[in-house]
Order: sequence, then structure tokens, then C-alpha cells
Amino acid sequence: MKLVTGEVMAEIDRRTIEEAGIPGVILMEKAGQGVADKAVSMVGEGEKKILILCGPGNNGGDGFVAARILAHRGFPVHVFLIGNVPEEGEAAVNYNILSNLGLEVIVLKDEKTLWQVTRDREYQLIIDALLGTGLKGEVRGLAEEAISFINSQEIPVLSVDIPSGLDSSNGMVLGQAVEADVTVTFGLSKVGLQVYPGCVYSGEVEVIDIGIPHFITEEAETNAVMVEEKWARKHYPHRSIEAYKGSCGRIFIVGGCRGMTGAPLLAAQGAFRSGAGVVTLGVPASLNDIFEIKATEVISCPLPESKPGLLGSSALPVVLEKSKNKDFLVLGPGLGRGKEIEALVEGLIKESNLPIILDADGINALPGPRILKDRRARTVLTPHFGEMARLLDVSKDEVLAAPFEVARAFAQEWEVILVLKGPHSLVALPDGNVYVNSSGNPGLATAGSGDVLTGVIAGIMGQNISLSEAVAMGVYLHGKAGDFAVDEKGIYGINAGDLVEFLPQAWKAIKEDKIYK
Repeated sequence: MKLVTGEVMAEIDRRTIEEAGIPGVILMEKAGQGVADKAVSMVGEGEKKILILCGPGNNGGDGFVAARILAHRGFPVHVFLIGNVPEEGEAAVNYNILSNLGLEVIVLKDEKTLWQVTRDREYQLIIDALLGTGLKGEVRGLAEEAISFINSQEIPVLSVDIPSGLDSSNGMVLGQAVEADVTVTFGLSKVGLQVYPGCVYSGEVEVIDIGIPHFITEEAETNAVMVEEKWARKHYPHRSIEAYKGSCGRIFIVGGCRGMTGAPLLAAQGAFRSGAGVVTLGVPASLNDIFEIKATEVISCPLPESKPGLLGSSALPVVLEKSKNKDFLVLGPGLGRGKEIEALVEGLIKESNLPIILDADGINALPGPRILKDRRARTVLTPHFGEMARLLDVSKDEVLAAPFEVARAFAQEWEVILVLKGPHSLVALPDGNVYVNSSGNPGLATAGSGDVLTGVIAGIMGQNISLSEAVAMGVYLHGKAGDFAVDEKGIYGINAGDLVEFLPQAWKAIKEDKIYK
């Protein structure tokens, strides 16, 4: 599913009006109808009081339409306008219709009035139609007070198009934003609704068709795509009937240290469950017997150590030699930390000709991002917010404030594929495009989950699929396995091993018909 910014959506609206000849007032009518229908589904029929807070722009116009339709259906509707009465455009048309029908719109001019006129009224729903997708500056004044009021009420909130106060292009909170339970958005979903932190404020997002011609939405330019089941089904990797283990991806995972032998094994299991034909673990020599006991399908490869149970620079020539018949190198799960680890990671980045997935300790060992740009093969990084902050030498709060912008800029500047893990994980590409993941849940916040993800991505990279699509598919599949695990075991009852076990179910949920040809 395409994700667009407010600017792109405005252009879509313009083309719909000018090229298709569909008047803006009709688009607003359909949008308002969609809001009203959703409101009814949230509160049910009957004498349910609904408070609608409108701004003077088109977002408020949608609210005016919803107010008229809800009042016609018998709901006690109270409408408040934050700002000046609209004097032109579709919002003015629908404001005047309300006046003609005798439905009062209370115009609020100061910050105290809102609290006074709503005091002691028992509403069952608030509709937020204050600020739309065109907002760029920080929210201030009466609009800020209105948002504070909405967030202070312990009743459901339905936002129109986007929660007021969110930047539609990146999900940033512009000072303060409405915390919606449900957001209905029109035509196409917006980037700001689906990426962190906007996705936390948006609640359940529902896209409503308001009659925009398909050719216009198809031609709309965007740099973000939501990875959903439909996308995953379309990009499902088909396997040749002539496939053999060597043609299905030969993965070399370098990791493990004393106390962290589980991490590379989880990555290996994730790779196998995602289609990898051969998985080799490069591990500290003194721990090799442990891996031999724990692993069944995996090939273990003992590597020289800097000290017992920890790899170091002495392993570099061996890893390079053993990599010659491999397709992909995974570097990081359980690798450990220290100067010797840093030397090993730096050496492999500089000298390996294989695509590398850097995870966890592999990322923490980087001397800086500049080393990534001159690699002879593609690099994939899978940091969480904290690792991203350390990599950029900024505070975690700076990453949390605008992860979409951070991920996109990093991938472009250093020419890597970046998986920024978090709510609706992001896969940012060197060309500026971003995949936004739709699967997953808070149950994935468990030790080893990231190791499984790294293995899943590596396993899919060995299939008949482009590298960028493989990474996006891996993130989606990992989250989908987590969704199945939580459905069966509960959000507190799953561990990383459960993700491995539910990967086959996740694959089957995407596509159950014949997948080889």
C-alpha cells in the first residue's frame, strides 16, 4: 500500500478536481460521510452525545459534514469551531449548510471558553477535525489548548484524516498531538500515520475511498510503501523445481561468545526456516563443542580466538577464506565486544566481497558509518533505536523524535539498507525509498528476537528475490510469526524460539498454493 505525504495528497486532490472534474465539495461530502459512519460504529445507535471540534480549513469542513449527517441520524451533536469562520471554499459551504439547518456551531475565540462550554457534558465520542495533513509548524495557541482538552478526556477519540498535531510526512509530533483511538484517512494512508511516533497517536487507521480515480492514485509519486500481506503475496519468492541446497542461499554467520552461544544459533534457525540451503556458524574455537551439541542442521566452523570464548582479528583471514563459497555473511549475533572484535568487524567490512548483514555487536563494533560507503558489496544494518543513536553519536531522543527521517537519510548517505527496528519497523533503501512494516507486536520485545530477524533476512536473501525486497519480506515475516505466537501463547508468554517455530505458519499465511515452478 502506498503511503503519501500531505503535499502529495493535496496534488492528488487537485488532479481529481481539475482533471477528473469531481468537485471538491463532493470529495468533502464523501469524507464526512465516512467519518460519520465510523463514529456510529464506535458508539452505536441511540442518544449518544458527540463532540466535534473543527478547524477553519478542509479538515474542519469534513467535520461539518459529519456533524450534519450525524444530527440527521438523531445524534445529539455539539460542534465547536476553533478559529475564524471559513469564508471561502468547501469548508465555508458546509459551515453555511449547518447554519441554514439551524445546527449551532459555537465559535471559540479564547483558550478558556472551550473548557467552560464543555464542562459537565457527558460525551460518548470526540471527533477531532482540527488540523489536517498540511500542518507543518508547531501547534500553538487555541489549537494547542483544544488538543490538551481532547487528550484530557477519558472517552474515545476519532481523528479526521490525521490526528491533529502530527506531521503527515514523517509522523513527528509538532509540539502536541491528539491521541486518537481511531483515525479515518482518505484516499491513501499517510506516512505520518504509519511510522513512529505517529503510529502511536493514530490508533486504528482506516482508509476510506472518497471516489478518487485509481489512475490518479496509481500515478502518485511516493517514497514509502506499507508492507502488508498483499505486498508479501505479490513478492513471494518462487523456488525452481530444480533447486538444490547450494542454490538456495549459503549463509555464513560469524558470532557467539562465552555466555552468548544462543544468539548465533537463533539466527541460524531463523535462516533455515526462511529458505536457506546451507548455514555455517563461525564461532570461537573453544566453544565449538557446545555448538556441535546444540546444533543439528548447522555446520560449525571453529575460528581463532583473541582469548578463550571470544573472537578477534586473528579470525579475519580464516573467515575470508571460508567465505569464498558462501553467498552472504552475517556478522554480530552474540559476537561480544572489545578492541579485538572491532578489528575483526572493520577488517571484514573492508575486505569481504560478500553482502553483509550487521546486527547487534556487529553494529556496536563499527568505527563509524563512513567505513560502509566504500564496500564492494551491499550492506544491511539492523539497529534498534539505541544502536542507531550510538551509530550516529546522537541522543536516543533525537532518533525517537523522527526515525523515518533518520533512517532514510542514513541509508541514502552511506548507501546501505537500514532496518530500523521498533513499532512499524522501517527498511530504508539507498535510493531514498522506505518500506514500512505492518506486522509485529510488543511481544517481540524479548531477548533473541533480533537474532531471529537477522537470520530470517539472511535466509530470504538467498531466494529468488531482490535484496531490498528480501529485507522487507524478512521484517514482515518475522513480525507475522510474532503475531501468530502471541495469538497462541499471549503477549507475555513468547520467547525467541517461538518465533522460529511459527515461521512456517507465517509463510503459509502469505501463500499456500504451489510456490515452485
